[in-house]
Amino acid sequence: MKKKSRHPNFDQTLEILRTSGFEVAPYAGIQGGSLVSRDGVGAVLVPQGDRTAMAITPGVLIRGEVARLLDRG
Repeated sequence: MKKKSRHPNFDQTLEILRTSGFEVAPYAGIQGGSLVSRDGVGAVLVPQGDRTAMAITPGVLIRGEVARLLDRG
């Protein structure tokens, strides 16, 4: 008998985030991507096999895009 995975799939992950107060919307810049945001911060998640991966790491939202902080120091 196949074991049930303890990790939620992509759709389950998005539903968990919605119920936790995050806004989830399709992201046009990446095929299959979803922009997950809350309080001016967001990340883009994509399905990867039976798991969820970050296509764009978390950052501040500026005009609907996720900004990245670069340290060129």
